[in-house]
Amino acid sequence: CPSWLYEVKNGATTIWENWAAIKPNGKVDIFSYNHYSFGGVFNWMYRAVGGIEKADVGFEKILIRPVTDPAMGWAETSHECVYGTIATRWERKDGELTLDVTVPCNTSATVVLPGGTSHEIGSGNYSFTSKV
Repeated sequence: CPSWLYEVKNGATTIWENWAAIKPNGKVDIFSYNHYSFGGVFNWMYRAVGGIEKADVGFEKILIRPVTDPAMGWAETSHECVYGTIATRWERKDGELTLDVTVPCNTSATVVLPGGTSHEIGSGNYSFTSKV
């Protein structure tokens, strides 16, 4: 404490108003345990790190453009939309990036890899590799 995983390790399924709402000794303080203030970070995580962005209303068209920071090594993200699950997983290894993408039925996506190469895809599971 404080850290994002401290909340998870203490059973959190939502964001707390205060990182130390439950003290290491188990004392529970009076705070909101379903609070948005830190939720903006998770929005950034799936939109930037995971690369899942809405390109049209309801995610009928999706933009997949992850920010693949070498300090992270890999990331895995998913988002439930009205059409189903949108998912990405990327890994940087030995100068290559592997990006796995799941696009739900009745949707399409534009996948943008580092360096700007883009691919137009329909629903299904895809894997892309590029140099980084």
